Amino acid sequence: MIVVSERGLIGASAGDSGAWGVGAERSVDDLTARQHRKLRLGSGRARPIPFSRSKLDGTLLAATDGLFNYAPANKIAETARQEDLDAAAKELIRLVRLPNGGLQDDVGLLLVRGHWMAEG
Repeated sequence: MIVVSERGLIGASAGDSGAWGVGAERSVDDLTARQHRKLRLGSGRARPIPFSRSKLDGTLLAATDGLFNYAPANKIAETARQEDLDAAAKELIRLVRLPNGGLQDDVGLLLVRGHWMAEG
Protein backbone atom coordinates (compact mmCIF):
# COMPACT_ATOMS: atom_id res chain seq x y z
CA MET A 1 0.00 0.00 0.00
CA ILE A 2 1.26 3.48 -0.87
CA VAL A 3 -0.27 6.83 0.07
CA VAL A 4 0.94 9.92 -1.78
CA SER A 5 0.14 13.37 -0.40
CA GLU A 6 1.56 16.87 -0.18
CA ARG A 7 3.63 15.60 2.77
CA GLY A 8 5.40 12.95 0.69
CA LEU A 9 4.64 9.28 0.49
CA ILE A 10 4.25 6.51 3.03
CA GLY A 11 3.57 2.86 2.57
CA ALA A 12 3.98 -0.66 3.81
CA SER A 13 5.01 -3.68 1.82
CA ALA A 14 4.79 -7.43 2.20
CA GLY A 15 4.96 -10.28 -0.27
CA ASP A 16 6.54 -10.27 -3.67
CA SER A 17 5.32 -7.09 -5.37
CA GLY A 18 7.52 -4.01 -5.35
CA ALA A 19 7.64 -0.24 -5.62
CA TRP A 20 10.38 1.95 -7.06
CA GLY A 21 10.99 5.65 -7.29
CA VAL A 22 12.57 6.08 -10.72
CA GLY A 23 14.48 9.35 -11.06
CA ALA A 24 14.98 11.23 -14.30
CA GLU A 25 18.70 10.54 -14.17
CA ARG A 26 19.73 6.91 -13.76
CA SER A 27 18.62 6.76 -10.08
CA VAL A 28 16.28 4.06 -8.77
CA ASP A 29 15.03 4.00 -5.19
CA ASP A 30 13.67 0.55 -4.30
CA LEU A 31 11.07 1.54 -1.72
CA THR A 32 10.33 -2.11 -0.91
CA ALA A 33 13.91 -3.38 -0.69
CA ARG A 34 13.55 -4.43 2.96
CA GLN A 35 10.28 -6.35 2.65
CA HIS A 36 9.99 -10.07 3.43
CA ARG A 37 9.24 -11.49 -0.01
CA LYS A 38 8.45 -15.06 1.07
CA LEU A 39 6.09 -14.09 3.92
CA ARG A 40 3.10 -13.40 1.70
CA LEU A 41 -0.23 -11.87 2.57
CA GLY A 42 -2.75 -14.54 3.49
CA SER A 43 -0.05 -16.84 4.88
CA GLY A 44 -0.63 -15.71 8.45
CA ARG A 45 3.09 -14.90 8.60
CA ALA A 46 3.23 -11.63 6.62
CA ARG A 47 5.17 -8.83 8.28
CA PRO A 48 4.50 -5.53 6.51
CA ILE A 49 7.59 -3.30 6.37
CA PRO A 50 6.94 0.45 6.41
CA PHE A 51 8.65 2.95 4.12
CA SER A 52 8.38 6.69 3.61
CA ARG A 53 9.93 9.46 1.60
CA SER A 54 9.44 13.18 2.10
CA LYS A 55 10.41 13.75 -1.51
CA LEU A 56 10.05 11.81 -4.73
CA ASP A 57 11.21 13.25 -8.03
CA GLY A 58 10.38 11.28 -11.12
CA THR A 59 8.09 8.30 -11.49
CA LEU A 60 6.57 6.04 -8.90
CA LEU A 61 6.29 2.46 -10.20
CA ALA A 62 4.40 -0.17 -8.22
CA ALA A 63 4.18 -3.61 -9.81
CA THR A 64 3.75 -7.30 -9.21
CA ASP A 65 6.61 -9.77 -9.33
CA GLY A 66 5.43 -10.71 -12.82
CA LEU A 67 7.24 -7.58 -13.98
CA PHE A 68 10.18 -7.42 -11.56
CA ASN A 69 11.08 -11.13 -11.90
CA TYR A 70 10.98 -11.34 -15.69
CA ALA A 71 12.31 -8.03 -17.04
CA PRO A 72 15.81 -6.59 -16.57
CA ALA A 73 15.92 -3.85 -13.93
CA ASN A 74 17.67 -1.41 -16.27
CA LYS A 75 14.97 -1.88 -18.94
CA ILE A 76 12.20 -1.40 -16.37
CA ALA A 77 13.76 1.87 -15.16
CA GLU A 78 14.47 3.12 -18.68
CA THR A 79 10.87 2.42 -19.71
CA ALA A 80 9.40 4.08 -16.59
CA ARG A 81 11.28 7.27 -17.53
CA GLN A 82 9.42 7.63 -20.84
CA GLU A 83 7.46 10.87 -21.11
CA ASP A 84 4.16 9.18 -22.07
CA LEU A 85 3.06 7.06 -19.08
CA ASP A 86 0.40 5.18 -21.08
CA ALA A 87 3.02 4.14 -23.62
CA ALA A 88 5.42 3.27 -20.80
CA ALA A 89 2.85 1.01 -19.13
CA LYS A 90 2.21 -0.84 -22.41
CA GLU A 91 5.96 -1.21 -22.99
CA LEU A 92 6.52 -2.58 -19.47
CA ILE A 93 3.96 -5.32 -20.18
CA ARG A 94 5.60 -5.97 -23.55
CA LEU A 95 8.94 -6.50 -21.80
CA VAL A 96 7.59 -9.61 -20.06
CA ARG A 97 5.37 -10.96 -22.84
CA LEU A 98 6.40 -14.34 -24.25
CA PRO A 99 6.82 -14.87 -28.02
CA ASN A 100 3.43 -16.64 -28.09
CA GLY A 101 1.77 -13.58 -26.51
CA GLY A 102 1.32 -15.13 -23.07
CA LEU A 103 2.86 -14.20 -19.76
CA GLN A 104 5.00 -16.26 -17.38
CA ASP A 105 3.15 -14.75 -14.39
CA ASP A 106 0.37 -12.26 -13.81
CA VAL A 107 1.41 -8.63 -14.23
CA GLY A 108 -0.16 -5.57 -12.68
CA LEU A 109 1.43 -2.15 -12.46
CA LEU A 110 0.86 1.48 -11.61
CA LEU A 111 2.86 4.47 -12.84
CA VAL A 112 2.52 7.90 -11.23
CA ARG A 113 4.63 10.90 -12.04
CA GLY A 114 5.10 14.02 -10.05
CA HIS A 115 7.13 15.90 -7.54
CA TRP A 116 6.15 15.60 -3.91
CA MET A 117 8.00 17.29 -1.11
CA ALA A 118 7.10 17.72 2.52
CA GLU A 119 6.63 21.26 3.75
CA GLY A 120 9.15 22.54 6.30
